[in-house]
Amino acid sequence: MNMIHAFFTQPWIKANDALLAQNKILTQQLENHTKTLAQLPKELKVVAQVQIQLCELCGGAKLQSIHRGQVATTEMIVGMCDAPPAHRWTMKEFHNVVAWPEEQVQGDRAEAAEASTMEMEEDDADDDEDDAFEDAEDEEEEEDTYDSSD
Repeated sequence: MNMIHAFFTQPWIKANDALLAQNKILTQQLENHTKTLAQLPKELKVVAQVQIQLCELCGGAKLQSIHRGQVATTEMIVGMCDAPPAHRWTMKEFHNVVAWPEEQVQGDRAEAAEASTMEMEEDDADDDEDDAFEDAEDEEEEEDTYDSSD
């Protein structure tokens, strides 16, 4: 009976040991990744501070050329965004330096609405012309029908 008992328990022990070893490896990997992830916010703060310092050093002339309240031109935006990756501005920095006037935004909306209205009016005029042409064709067909029946 010992042989039968040993036969059935031995594979179970090996499988159990393998599962325990795999579980231990996974636990160690999880702990290592948790430590790495815990350090990321600190590293991100350091990277952000370095980027700001580099922007201040390299982009000083750009910053001085754009004053708060001044409307950003295409050249200004391209100049700021065209910098090497280490010197790129964050969106927050960009919006802090360049103000977007309310009137300009509202003016753009009004122009877009006006253009949309004009397009709709043109479409209506085209539809009216098409309807008039179709009506004229229908009348000609009706006249032809009356003429052929006589």
